Amino acid sequence: MDDAPASYELSGERSPALVVSGEVDLDSREQFLEALHQTIRRNDGAARVDLSGVTFMDSSGISALIECQQRALDDGSQIVLIEPSDPCRRVIEILGLGDFFVIEAGPGRVAGSGGVPA
Repeated sequence: MDDAPASYELSGERSPALVVSGEVDLDSREQFLEALHQTIRRNDGAARVDLSGVTFMDSSGISALIECQQRALDDGSQIVLIEPSDPCRRVIEILGLGDFFVIEAGPGRVAGSGGVPA
C-alpha cells in the first residue's frame, strides 16, 4: 500500500464516469459509497466507474461496489467497471465476481460482458 488517500472525480458530460484513484478501504468507504450513489443517480442505464487508478482495495471497497451494483440492478441499471487496476482485478477474481459486473477493458486487454480481463 502506498497510503495515498482515495480521490473521486466525476468526469464527462454525456456519459459521466466516476474516476477513482488511490486506496479504497475502510477509511474511505463512506466517501466511496456517496460518490457511487451520485454516479448512479446521474446516469440512465449504466453507471461507469473507472478503477484504473486504484492502488489498493480491501473488502470495504468491494462491498461498497457490490452493494451499489445490487441496488442498481434492482432499479434496472448497472455499474460498469472501467479498466480495473491489478489490485481491483485480484479482489474481483478471488471473490468470483467477474460475472457480477460488466467490465470494460483498456487497450491490449480482453473484455467481456462480465468476467475479468485476462
